[in-house]
Amino acid sequence: MTSENIKQEKNNFLSVLKDFAFVSAVYLYFIGWIYSYYYLNSFGVSIRQADIEIYSVIIYSTGVFGYYIDSFLFWVILLLIILGTCLLYRVAVKKRKDIVLQLFLPLILIALFPILFYTARMAGTKTASADKNPTTSTLSRINVIFNKEFLKFDSGNIGDSSDYRQKLYLYKVNKSGQLLLLLSSKDEYLCLKLGQLPVIYSIKKENIDYAYIYKN
Repeated sequence: MTSENIKQEKNNFLSVLKDFAFVSAVYLYFIGWIYSYYYLNSFGVSIRQADIEIYSVIIYSTGVFGYYIDSFLFWVILLLIILGTCLLYRVAVKKRKDIVLQLFLPLILIALFPILFYTARMAGTKTASADKNPTTSTLSRINVIFNKEFLKFDSGNIGDSSDYRQKLYLYKVNKSGQLLLLLSSKDEYLCLKLGQLPVIYSIKKENIDYAYIYKN
């Protein structure tokens, strides 16, 4: 093999790695978004309301694979991904002209979407059910220090009375240490208070001076 062929082989391999990284990112974002949607939906929270960052969605996708680590379905998906990668390598790097390989690879990549959708949806709903139970919840606890403006009451605004009572109740719940961190977005913390009917609280980050987050 000449030096030119070795260089070409290396360039082809790097090209495959780049394509594989892109395809993997698409899959990870897909299952992360599906997982987040069904998880939050179980608590009555819209994923649009959550305003999740892109990198957070990809991070959430790892929870799906962690949930299925002991499942047969997990190993089936992993096998399909490995098989697809091997075929991609043979088609792109080895430049195989086998029409079966060239047709089989796209079918595998497309078939992964409904499989990943099912696994992500199941993981999201099951994890939400577990987090609603105080004995099985894995959510971290959160305790915040509100700033002075948060509990400021405007006596001249009659409509502010109801809002002030809600703030005061949230202040008491937070002080009692009952809040669990459901989600942290760019502008707010979505917190959960467990009970017969779980309650969701939205705490704007602009209303707090500091937040303590610790394992339950």
